[in-house]
Amino acid sequence: MAKSKILKELANNEVPLDVALKRLLIICDDLDYKELFSWAEKELNGYFGEESVPEYRNIGMGQILYSGLKGSMVSHLKLTNQPFPIQWMPSKFMDYVCNNYERSTIANIVERAKTTSTYSVDLTSLAGFIQVGIAFTSITQKFDSSSYAEIVNKLSNILLKIFMKLDKEYGNLDELDIDVSGKEKAQIISFEKQLIVEIGEINFISIGDGNTIKNSNIGADQQ
Repeated sequence: MAKSKILKELANNEVPLDVALKRLLIICDDLDYKELFSWAEKELNGYFGEESVPEYRNIGMGQILYSGLKGSMVSHLKLTNQPFPIQWMPSKFMDYVCNNYERSTIANIVERAKTTSTYSVDLTSLAGFIQVGIAFTSITQKFDSSSYAEIVNKLSNILLKIFMKLDKEYGNLDELDIDVSGKEKAQIISFEKQLIVEIGEINFISIGDGNTIKNSNIGADQQ
């Protein structure tokens, strides 16, 4: 039996990820795959509030830059856009700074991956906790398009694996009409659990460590 067309499209980057996710929603609805349906829906609509986020959406630390004054008010050195040594960061904020989970829609992430802009988080509110003899005027964490391109690549690979396994289990998926004849309901539901375990990357990571500062939305710098 011929392989599903979407496998070729995903392998060749010929289908937008949001379209592939919508196709998966239809298939999951037919199969009553609630967990996989919920994941695909969140990828399309974004993750909100305290919802857990998959590890592959962690864009890491990026680049941290600072500006400020070193020395006394009478004699000081002005520092502008200097690399911020991560060892300066108090340990209680380390997880907050080093792990940034992108919550926006996959369509937005794809657009960011295509641009040359950088995106930033203002960390200046942490300045009072950093005791290194510098009066900070700004601390900024920046992420370039490669951080978002990595999410796009990982999600594309995950979707390819999912569709490959669905194709192998249920046959050609092109008509989005799944043939479940000869399969017991329990067998169909069990396969969803196997699918999620084997695709490990979609396991969710709980966000929040009890600190008063939470991950904020990342805004665009026009550069």
